[in-house]
Amino acid sequence: MGALLFVRRRFGKDARARLIDKDSGVRLRPPGEGRTDYLTPGQIVKVSEAAADWWLPIRLTITTGLRRSALLRLKVKDLLVDTAKLVVRHGKSRHARRDLPLDGEMIGMLRGWIAAEGIGPEGRVCGFNKHQLRKAWDEIRELTGVPHIRWHDLRHTYAAYCAMAGMPLTTLRQRLGVGSLGLVQRYAAYADDSTDHEDAARSRMGLSTDPVPTDVPTAAPEPESAEPDEARKSLQGKSGGAGIRTLKPLRAPHFECGRDETAGTDESRRSRRQRRFGRGGEPQ
Repeated sequence: MGALLFVRRRFGKDARARLIDKDSGVRLRPPGEGRTDYLTPGQIVKVSEAAADWWLPIRLTITTGLRRSALLRLKVKDLLVDTAKLVVRHGKSRHARRDLPLDGEMIGMLRGWIAAEGIGPEGRVCGFNKHQLRKAWDEIRELTGVPHIRWHDLRHTYAAYCAMAGMPLTTLRQRLGVGSLGLVQRYAAYADDSTDHEDAARSRMGLSTDPVPTDVPTAAPEPESAEPDEARKSLQGKSGGAGIRTLKPLRAPHFECGRDETAGTDESRRSRRQRRFGRGGEPQ
């Protein structure tokens, strides 16, 4: 009975997540895939056209990375219109309390929605529950041809595009309100590696960032003259005609099996043998 109940729950969960087909039971993809799915720009346009009145919560999620629970708890007093920020007061971790920036278009949409619905400061911005939201999102993703995109993937959409824009993972962790940096390491794969970070570092130092010239002609090496030049003659004269003195190359002693071979002369071997066995060289 327990096994049958587990199969029913697993089947229902996989069917809702679009991992298997409801009618045939054929698996559409492995369960582990799709955890970092995100909407492409073309898919975002299609969703905006099909969402109608539901576009406001969708756009708010993909531009702030809000969780569904935080979206449903959002109140009018949490919208700081003067500073263009949104205050998140609830979440899963102690880092959930955070301020998120809002763009001008999002502020205009929120103002129009609040004025049209007559919502007070203590009222919630979204007047629907999670079941209504899930039903509406199921219809939207069926119309737009993205049945594998979950509502939580809208949060992944925000994080993926922030990583593509070059946002540091530490800042992204704060914006998402997660406690561990390891939870945002998955978005490092979306970062743009084409940026010349060394060039940016030199620019911050105030150094030149000019590109390396490719059309500089290379000069042919001058033939070495048999007769020394004037400078060489003057140096030879100061050193008594012996030529320019050069330093000998440094050579490290050669070690083999932890022993210094430079110290292995006959005299040193004889002295060590005398200390060990006596003057006669034989064991005493």
